[in-house]
Amino acid sequence: MKRLLLVLSLVLLSPALRAQNVDPVVEPGTDSTGLREFRPNVHPDYDGRDIFVLLHERERGQGSVTLRQPQGLMEAFRNQVYKNGKRRINGYRIRIYSGNSQDARRRCDEIAGGFAASHPDIPVYKSYSNPFFKVTVGDFRTRDEALLFAESISGRYPSAFLVREPINYPSLW
Repeated sequence: MKRLLLVLSLVLLSPALRAQNVDPVVEPGTDSTGLREFRPNVHPDYDGRDIFVLLHERERGQGSVTLRQPQGLMEAFRNQVYKNGKRRINGYRIRIYSGNSQDARRRCDEIAGGFAASHPDIPVYKSYSNPFFKVTVGDFRTRDEALLFAESISGRYPSAFLVREPINYPSLW
């Protein structure tokens, strides 16, 4: 009788023992669920452009997309982007000028204008914090990005240094 109970219990427990969890092998580029990580790959031709305009453009030899949506949806989307455009995140900028001399304001304007002319894709910020006029450039999310750019302009701006401060979100269009 004892042998029968022992055999019966082993038979009943064997499926439960086989169903134990084993740590899965995670492939590179996937998360713990096995799903691929989301890495946006934005083509430079489309970066900063309105998605609704892009979808209506037609190119020779390409297909077309027809959007059927309420008009208010596009307006709500643009309003949301506009509201979030005012939000800021912590990041890095590069201070290329800080001065409090008699001609500091004029010098600040000259340096900001010269930088904007030579680097039109990098934002320039002028500020005044008593008694200093300052010129700060860039919106860098990481210290590494800021250091790389600071190194590239160090020849023209040898006193440039990194400043941690709130930066603007990148533009969507």
